[in-house]
Amino acid sequence: DVWASTWTYRAFMERSYHAIHQEDAKMAILVHRSFPDERVNGVAVSSHLYRSDFTGHTVNVQMGDVAVVDPPDSVVCEQYIATPAWLFSNESNEVNRNFITYSSLSPNKSLLSKEESYRLYIAIEQVKEHFYYKTKWGAKSEYPNFSLDIEFKFDKDGVLYLKQVRPY
Repeated sequence: DVWASTWTYRAFMERSYHAIHQEDAKMAILVHRSFPDERVNGVAVSSHLYRSDFTGHTVNVQMGDVAVVDPPDSVVCEQYIATPAWLFSNESNEVNRNFITYSSLSPNKSLLSKEESYRLYIAIEQVKEHFYYKTKWGAKSEYPNFSLDIEFKFDKDGVLYLKQVRPY
């Protein structure tokens, strides 16, 4: 199943779009611990997907282990744009969140606290800096538009886990 997923039409076209030679494709299996106690899970993109001239991260979050990418029918994930507060004020240890939607499983409040959103923002920036400056991934774009797709989780104790990182 893992090897076959390398050759789906979508995977083939994604490589073609990004000028990756098909014969260079490799497959790996991601092995990590089980997360039976996750409070939220999510996917973040390390750039502002709606305004390329603005700094920020696009964050999608969902309650528990409900899928973010392919949720059940009628379930909507929380989505917001995170920008560092220092862009707009003297606050240096906060992140501004511009909410696009709350989760349909928590329609009246965010799934992440302000502190968790800030910790996630810092973690994403650290990963982004690493891959931009220390690998060949960052060579094709300016830093603000350099995009990584990062899967994350917060467990019931508030511990943040970055599960997977890949170019976006």
